[in-house]
Amino acid sequence: MLEVNAVCLRLGDRDLLSDVSFTLGQGEQLALLGPSGGGKTTLLRLVMGFLAPTGGSLSWRGRRLSAEGRVLVPTEQRRFGMVFQEAALFPHLNVTDNVAFGLNRLDRADRRARTDEWLARLGLEALRRRPVQGLSGGERQRVALARAFAAQPDLLLLDEPFSNLDRLVRTELLDTLRAVLRETRTTSILVTHDVRDAVDFGSDLLLIADGRVRRRGGIAEVLADPGSDWTRRFLACGLGQTDPG
Repeated sequence: MLEVNAVCLRLGDRDLLSDVSFTLGQGEQLALLGPSGGGKTTLLRLVMGFLAPTGGSLSWRGRRLSAEGRVLVPTEQRRFGMVFQEAALFPHLNVTDNVAFGLNRLDRADRRARTDEWLARLGLEALRRRPVQGLSGGERQRVALARAFAAQPDLLLLDEPFSNLDRLVRTELLDTLRAVLRETRTTSILVTHDVRDAVDFGSDLLLIADGRVRRRGGIAEVLADPGSDWTRRFLACGLGQTDPG
C-alpha cells in the first residue's frame, strides 16, 4: 500500500531525514517510535504531502505521490486522515458537528447516519450536543478519532495524539483505537516517543533517530533483539527497565 523508498530531506545544510525506507501493507499498523526531534513528524508531513522529499520517493498503491523535490499528488487528493496531538477541533462547533465536518459530499441522510455511527462507536452519544470547549482531553481525542474515521481514510496518521493524557486514559484510547483499526482494516501509522505506547499500539515498529532508521521489525522481535546498544538503552529506558549495559 505505502512504499517509502530511500527518502531524504535536507533543509539548508541540515539533513532532517536520510535514506528512510519502509513499506506498509493493507490494514497494517505501524508504530513510528523515536526521541523528540528525531524526524518522526517530518516523515509524517512527507507522507501527507505537506513537504516534498529532496531525494527518494513515496508511493501509494503503486502510484507515486512525491519524488525528489516534487509533490506529485496534492494532500487533498490522497484520502489520508490525520489526528494531531491537540485534537484540532473546531471550537465553534459541538461534538456532532465536529464529527460530521468533512462529510459534505454525502447527502443529508447518509451524513447523519455516518455521524451517528461514529458517535456510537467512539462512545460519544451522550456528548453529541456538548460544546467541545467543555470536554476533557480524552473526550476531545475521541471526537478527533471519530471525525477521522467518519471520513473513511485510506491511511490514518496519528501524530502523538495521546501524549498529553494520563496513562490510564491513553491506555483506554489505545485499546479503542486498535479495536476500530482491526474492524475497519484501516492502514495506520502512530507517531510516538513513548515506548509503552508503541508496544501497546501494534505489532510492527519503526525506530527512527537523527533522521535515520535505527530498527524495523515486529515489536516482540525488536524487544528481543534491539540490534544496537543505543536501541537497547532507548527501549529499556522507555519501559522503565534497568539497563544492564
